[in-house]
Amino acid sequence: MNPTIPYGLSTHLNNNARVFTPTLGWTSYLSGFLYNKNIIEYVGIDVIPKVCNNTRKLSIKHKVENNIICRPSEDVYKDNMFLKKYKEYFDFIFFSPPYYQLELYKGEKQSTNKYKTYEEWLDKYWDKTIKLCHHTLKQDKLMIYIISGYIFNKKLINLDKDMNKITELNGFKLLKSVNTVSYTHLRAHETRHD
Repeated sequence: MNPTIPYGLSTHLNNNARVFTPTLGWTSYLSGFLYNKNIIEYVGIDVIPKVCNNTRKLSIKHKVENNIICRPSEDVYKDNMFLKKYKEYFDFIFFSPPYYQLELYKGEKQSTNKYKTYEEWLDKYWDKTIKLCHHTLKQDKLMIYIISGYIFNKKLINLDKDMNKITELNGFKLLKSVNTVSYTHLRAHETRHD
């Protein structure tokens, strides 16, 4: 991903902002956030050790307070220490999640390898990742993710519809969906469902 995308989408942030990404986007998210001087802390998750190490090194090089976790985001949702430390902590969440079967990477920890059906992937990966995001995002702050549907084996995988539905069921309100660049703005509801 071009780093100008996460940078541009983060320009609404005020001073002392804390950002969370449930995937690291091959370190490109942090590369973009480095240009936003309002961001003081970056926490990110990924399952690819090399990506985690590169992101951590870039954070340290640019003196950005960071916590880079090399585990599946759905597993981090079960981590009580993480949940306690980061409850309603972040000012912004941004990521481009896996596109189920469209985007495949090696590794047994990849959600697309762990879950064998689309329904299981939505339930065990997406639902838990969104619960993690809802738990950690401050009230009335933005979460933006980039998704789109696609055709696989002559079947429509309607990611945007299916993922947005689960996201709204977990306490987010869809504010805007922009099809030309395929990113979605969501804001945490006033009422939490923890």
